[in-house]
Amino acid sequence: MAQRATLFEFYEKVCISSTDGELAEINGQLAAVLGKSVEDDGTLVGYAVHIYSTGECWSVKERDLIATGEFDRRETFHSGASIRVDEGGDVIG
Repeated sequence: MAQRATLFEFYEKVCISSTDGELAEINGQLAAVLGKSVEDDGTLVGYAVHIYSTGECWSVKERDLIATGEFDRRETFHSGASIRVDEGGDVIG
């Protein structure tokens, strides 16, 4: 099965627009796409979005997002810092 292109790209600014009661807390909020979740067959499940007003990340469906036509920068969310972890899970650097 061919993969369908996703509607939204990483760091794209979106507005939450949903009638889903579970999203009532963030309805109308500005967010940025930070992740995409897909099934093994390539079917899109949803997006992880960063809510600017709270700094929280939420999982939402494509139908609950509206494009703003704007993008943020990767550096807004990722400092470039990293850590190293050994096979036992201990931080080594």
